[in-house]
Amino acid sequence: MKNLIFSLYLLICLWIIGGLTAIFRSCSEVYNMIFIHNTNDNLTIPICILLIKISINSIVTFYLFKFSRVINKLNLENFLSKKNGKSFRTIGRVFLYYSFIRLFINVIEISLGENYQKLTEYNGKGVIEGVVTLLITSLFLLIISKIIDQGYNFKQENDLTI
Repeated sequence: MKNLIFSLYLLICLWIIGGLTAIFRSCSEVYNMIFIHNTNDNLTIPICILLIKISINSIVTFYLFKFSRVINKLNLENFLSKKNGKSFRTIGRVFLYYSFIRLFINVIEISLGENYQKLTEYNGKGVIEGVVTLLITSLFLLIISKIIDQGYNFKQENDLTI
């Protein structure tokens, strides 16, 4: 079990690194649009979309960092605790909200048309698969949080009956 938890911790750390990379890449794109590109195009909407991406990537990366700390300190003897249930529920909700916001942003980027194709680097199949995968992950984490909460309640009832 410790090997699985360590593997999960490493994967979450890699996901944090990926989130930081996405934040820096989006910041670079905003910088390039504002200061380097001297075009007459109206770039207000693409810049707003990139700022929203930076914001939600920052929030997700922050919660992943908090979740990695919980996973790192996970005690196998006391796995069924309110703190663990709350952590799994929180990260599940964050992923759920993130996947819906990401899907909404992708729909907006697609509707902007060909002028913004270069900006969005749109790959329809990959976008949908990524959102669906994250949605499944979020629902899985929410189910695990319910299992942990019910296990904690059963443990409390068992401790009271003895």
